[in-house]
Amino acid sequence: MAAAGLPIALALGLLAEVASGLVRHPRSREALWAVAGIFSGTRRLVRGERASLLEAAGAGAALFGGGLVAASAIGAAPGSIVFVYLAAALAAAGGHVAASQPQTEVADRRVAGGRVWAALAEPAFAAALAVGFLRWRAGDLGVVWGAQEVLGTGFEVGPGLAGAGLGLGMASLVVAGALRLAPASETRRGPGRRAGSALLVTLCRWAAAGATAALVSALMVGEDLTAAWDADLGRWVGVAAGAAVVLGAAEGILARLGLRGRAIAVSLLWAVAGAGVYLVVAA
Repeated sequence: MAAAGLPIALALGLLAEVASGLVRHPRSREALWAVAGIFSGTRRLVRGERASLLEAAGAGAALFGGGLVAASAIGAAPGSIVFVYLAAALAAAGGHVAASQPQTEVADRRVAGGRVWAALAEPAFAAALAVGFLRWRAGDLGVVWGAQEVLGTGFEVGPGLAGAGLGLGMASLVVAGALRLAPASETRRGPGRRAGSALLVTLCRWAAAGATAALVSALMVGEDLTAAWDADLGRWVGVAAGAAVVLGAAEGILARLGLRGRAIAVSLLWAVAGAGVYLVVAA
């Protein structure tokens, strides 16, 4: 199941990484590192700069979880809200485990800070995910897709408050997904990070970001792409790609904020996710 979704998650994650790099460093070649770093990291990995067993295990968990989420988003894996959330949690947590053994004190502080922001974003992520299912009073993606096939998307079908709640929920899901990623600083080889470890962290970030983007598309315009011969693949890809770009841009913006700015952003995220839940339940 995970094998069916992992290429999709990684492709969308690469798009998010490039968007994040462009926002964080608009006048440098930082965005190009998202691609070039994979090749240089692979070469150094082969030459001996390998990751530890713990980092490899974390990366394996992250790739497996991200692949499962993306597979669920296209109908190739179970789509229950519990299954999807646990797979998404595995993808995010695995990335932080993969980044958990830096070689310097400075890198250690960056990694620890990333874990704190991810933990603070997790309640908002769970609430935002619930919004997509509550919009149709469903607990499974199959039911969501069936309702959308008959009635239309959650934005096309009234009441308007429910559509507004869905919009707030999906926006919160994207921003929370950005906060859950392992720090972008750990994707580059340097004094605090071996090449093999940096390569694994990069792939973990792509898997988690891409899985979130695929999930947003599945909840907004999704259908079972493995069973429907007349599936609107273009619309699904367009929404997923757009969500990936927004996620990457959100991460880039958050990376440029100070501690106080990030704290305010997380508080707003909780409020928006909560408002989304309230609107879809009250509608």
